[in-house]
Amino acid sequence: MKLKNPSIATEASRLLQEIENEVNLAGIQHTAQEAIEPKVRFPRGYIREAGCFRQKYPCHKRPIANNVAYTLQFHDVLRWLLNRTDIDLTARQMVIKYGIVSIYSVIEAIVWTKLSQTRNMPGKKFEKNVGKMQSSGFIDQGLAKRLIDVHKKRGKIHLELYALKGEEKYDHQDWNNAVEALEDLRKAVAGD
Repeated sequence: MKLKNPSIATEASRLLQEIENEVNLAGIQHTAQEAIEPKVRFPRGYIREAGCFRQKYPCHKRPIANNVAYTLQFHDVLRWLLNRTDIDLTARQMVIKYGIVSIYSVIEAIVWTKLSQTRNMPGKKFEKNVGKMQSSGFIDQGLAKRLIDVHKKRGKIHLELYALKGEEKYDHQDWNNAVEALEDLRKAVAGD
């Protein structure tokens, strides 16, 4: 979307940089004392309320429903950062990576919740749980494959495994694929 008045983004960027320059001149960098007062106000209206997520992604156990909602609020923060700023370099990939991780966590919770409501009690292995979802008729083979693909992307978060598996690249499409898989899982479980 193109802003009607692009100069407001330019001005906001200039002011944020001015704040950072002032902090740097004070000699405070990357420490606990780095917090500023007053803080920049995060834009209201972008992070959806937890109740919205509890309704959209119902879970029969309240603690899981809460954690799903809070994880999706964190996901909103990451999406804002990716979509509203020009963050680049490895930091951009890390934002995408943890966007995928948050979506995967919700997928995992929904799979676990659905299976725990049946006689197919979930196990510790995600792939086996997805297999149970498919054999129970909750999801089709295509969705099962996409969920496993998200799981594989998420599996690359273990830093100590980079030496064994190699570095993983993350892009915006990987994140979108994870979000689409979550939405299709939600629809399948809800019977939409």
